[in-house]
Amino acid sequence: MQRTILKAEVGEGGLCSPTVGKWIPRASASDRVEAGTVLGRIYQAGRWFEVQAPSGSSGVVSEVLAGHSRVECGSLLVGLSSGEGAVVSEDLDLGPPDGVEVVEAPMVGLFYRQSSPGKPVYAAEGATVTRNQTIGLVEVMKTLTPVRAPRDGRLLKWLVKDGESVNQQQPIAWLAPGDQ
Repeated sequence: MQRTILKAEVGEGGLCSPTVGKWIPRASASDRVEAGTVLGRIYQAGRWFEVQAPSGSSGVVSEVLAGHSRVECGSLLVGLSSGEGAVVSEDLDLGPPDGVEVVEAPMVGLFYRQSSPGKPVYAAEGATVTRNQTIGLVEVMKTLTPVRAPRDGRLLKWLVKDGESVNQQQPIAWLAPGDQ
């Protein structure tokens, strides 16, 4: 069985669900959490997704959402204590540079930068793209929806990894005007 890994989202007071589904916790109170720690699994549409702590997060588990709970995107899964040594942060940029447009995911699903494994990517960082050019795909229940460039420009930066779960309207890339 193929294992799909999703990174939890950093939220107020702890780590939150990156998708919807049924939550099965692995972490328990007093466990130490570091980047990459498996927090539990989410069952969604016949598939299991392993949920891990994102890079830059650490702390001690203060609470865990009960097993078999239905979760939505952003539901608190694991509370981290604010005691000594606990840090909940993520290495995120504050936002795009001036004049740079944010490309957002059109829906919840898995984001892919290529049509299938081993195929060339639609657009690499630094590539020049044209308006309506496919730059990626979002998969939902075996249906692929193209993510298109909203205008001509240069793909400045990817904000998500290939195969990563995305939420609707989640920023996935920065698109700079052609002269930047």
